[in-house]
Amino acid sequence: MPKISILTEETANKIAAGEVIERPSSVVKELVENSIDAGARKVSVELVGGGKTLIRVTDDGSGMSYDDALLCLERHATSKISSASDLDSITTFGFRGEAIPSIASVSRMEIITRTADSISGTRVVLEGGILRSVGEQGAPVGTQVTVRQLFFNTPARHKFTKSNATELGHVINTLQRQALAHPGINFRLVNGEHEALNLPPAPSTADRLAVVWGNEFARELRHGRSVTDGLAVAGYFGTPALTRSNRDHQLFFLNRRPIMNRLLGKALADAYRGAVMSGRFPVAFVFVEVDPRMVDVNIHPTKREVRFAEPDRVCDELQRAYRAAFDDAPERSFEERTHASAGNGGESAPVGGIAVGRAFVEVPERSRGKRSLGEEPLFKSIRIDESDMALSLPRLEREEKPVAQIFPVVRPAADFSAVSQGIRLINRLFNSYLLCVENDDLLIVDQHALHERILYDELVERSSRSGAVTQKMLIPLTLELSPDRAEILTAHLDKFSRVGIEIEPFGARTFAVTALMSIHSEKRVLEIVREGVDELYLGLRMKAPREILERLMTISACKNSIKAGDALSDEEAEMLLDGLKRLAQPPTCLHGRPLVLKLSAPQIARAFGRKG
Repeated sequence: MPKISILTEETANKIAAGEVIERPSSVVKELVENSIDAGARKVSVELVGGGKTLIRVTDDGSGMSYDDALLCLERHATSKISSASDLDSITTFGFRGEAIPSIASVSRMEIITRTADSISGTRVVLEGGILRSVGEQGAPVGTQVTVRQLFFNTPARHKFTKSNATELGHVINTLQRQALAHPGINFRLVNGEHEALNLPPAPSTADRLAVVWGNEFARELRHGRSVTDGLAVAGYFGTPALTRSNRDHQLFFLNRRPIMNRLLGKALADAYRGAVMSGRFPVAFVFVEVDPRMVDVNIHPTKREVRFAEPDRVCDELQRAYRAAFDDAPERSFEERTHASAGNGGESAPVGGIAVGRAFVEVPERSRGKRSLGEEPLFKSIRIDESDMALSLPRLEREEKPVAQIFPVVRPAADFSAVSQGIRLINRLFNSYLLCVENDDLLIVDQHALHERILYDELVERSSRSGAVTQKMLIPLTLELSPDRAEILTAHLDKFSRVGIEIEPFGARTFAVTALMSIHSEKRVLEIVREGVDELYLGLRMKAPREILERLMTISACKNSIKAGDALSDEEAEMLLDGLKRLAQPPTCLHGRPLVLKLSAPQIARAFGRKG
């Protein structure tokens, strides 16, 4: 018997489904792309059970004839291309001919379609990829595809689907991206009896952005555009004030196709370098228009990843678009930025250091003689080619001999022991630290980390009781969220209530913060809510309820705490020290780092050479 056998059509379709159909949102993406390719101006999506029970996509596009309705069920049957040469200039969203048969193989599917020149439409019914019936039926021009009981015949795949709310969130996110790429199309989404999305045609991308993400959000965006031969990059770039804790609000589109591309993400990060604080990510919506012959969209089954023929050129245009939006960044190519950040994580090279990976490196050259006021600096930069490094480095080592160290360097040690009641405040240091003494020890306390820990412990204590005690606000604070985030917040209002933030729906996608616990700052509460919703959206909602609550408490404590650089009064500093005395061991910040550094009397004495 031969070891190699030919797969059956049923098995091949299920393998293809495993590549293309990951969850209900994958089905929606493929069907909506077909609707857009068919010239639809209205696309309606209906769901039951977040799409696990039913998905119905209806459009007013060109529709299909009787013969085409049957042919579209065959693998690799497509109207988008006819030969291998067409792959070099793809202008449609679908072209592989795998979506419809793949979806049909793992569901119960019904297709009703009619073209404008046909008197009647065609109805096709399939179950698990097997054709059950086909016939004529009255229908409007366009196509309606109904998918029932997704993964009914593949239990292993079905068990990997998430809750209805989670799957609904993914579908909304998919439609938001399509709506942003095609502002002239009306998109509508209904989940059960609830209308989750209804976006009428918008005159421009900017208007669609304002409708989906809200006017307040859109006001913090700046438009920039750069065009060269055969390539155009336009973007809506968030100001440095509009940042998020993740990259979820960085969207890239190629010829109106939503894509993922790490190189574009790197170029965007380089454009914002120095403008956005560490740990925060800018908001950007980037649209690349390029000759289809200069890009390969056939490297991923779902077409979400692409390959550019001239990636550096695309990245340069992205950064020029960014500069056009803000008009204050110096001219610098993507390649230069990449080389400048390679080897040192984008940070400035230390004096005397060599950043590996640069075309040229900056090495300090010690000036000779004494320096007077107004003369050249003690160190100046010279440019050394990387090819000369092997010769230059030994010379530098010979010239820059380390000075012999007489006394040992004494560094403060992290102290994880409980502080005593006798700790006393001496002074405040750099508006960031509290300088204290405890018996014969000198202590340095991080004011931000300490206050963050105190607030977190207070939130934990209060939430463990019958409930957080809040106070009604005289004037409620309102915020508008995108449809996917609005669904998440609606489902988790009780979690925010547990951390002392009372929120009520104030419209379809608008919410009002009506009451707060005393520890919350009104200036920070909207930021806490937005970041908390983002965390929930990205997956914390799938974990245990306690984990979700702990994450919200962490965000709240961080946002409400005193920051490094905040000047404190003596009374405020003493209050922080009182909180430090009450902390349980070990006194660490929320990230496990020490709150206190200690220098003992013997250490200080040794530093001055008084003891061995």
